[in-house]
Amino acid sequence: SFTTERGEIEIDPSPVGSSGYDDLRRAARREPLGQGLRVPVASAPDLIRVLAAQGRSQDLALERRLRRVVELERTITPDL
Repeated sequence: SFTTERGEIEIDPSPVGSSGYDDLRRAARREPLGQGLRVPVASAPDLIRVLAAQGRSQDLALERRLRRVVELERTITPDL
């Protein structure tokens, strides 16, 4: 982890609940951060999987919100 002028950043190359970067990259989406910068961000289902595997009580609210996001995405995304 390291600190920037915008806050702390933690990088874990092999988060619990995944088999590492390649596992999380398969369903990642590229998200714009501004000034033309687009970075890969793990999918909501993958983030839920990692949060659940960590088993930290402070992550329960975030895990529930992410599950709700996934539910909403399923209702508004047409099946192809």
